[in-house]
Amino acid sequence: MGGGRSRGATIGGLDAQAAPADGDVRARNRREFDRFMAAPRGRGRSTKDDEMTETTAAGAGRLRVTLVRSTIGFDRRQGEVVRGLGLRRLHHTVELQDVPSVRGMIRKVRHLVRVTEVEGRP
Repeated sequence: MGGGRSRGATIGGLDAQAAPADGDVRARNRREFDRFMAAPRGRGRSTKDDEMTETTAAGAGRLRVTLVRSTIGFDRRQGEVVRGLGLRRLHHTVELQDVPSVRGMIRKVRHLVRVTEVEGRP
């Protein structure tokens, strides 16, 4: 007989009759998200890497970064780097740790910012 669907047909591999309530879906998605966030990131990441980062950051100096030129007319990614540095508008100044990751970001947008080293605080 014809190619019609039977009453207990599946749609996309899921039984149409056994569709979960919205609350169940939200709870399952939340559990999956929590499990994902708890998983370690990267290959071979250990607590030793975290200790080295903390030591480097603790002994690092400070940099004062000021946005002196607009990001309009430049590559969109440069605007994203400026936002990543915490700069929101022209002549906005932020103090950041003097670490290699921040130095790399500054290097990408060195034509848009002014950088000065902050003297040690007493």
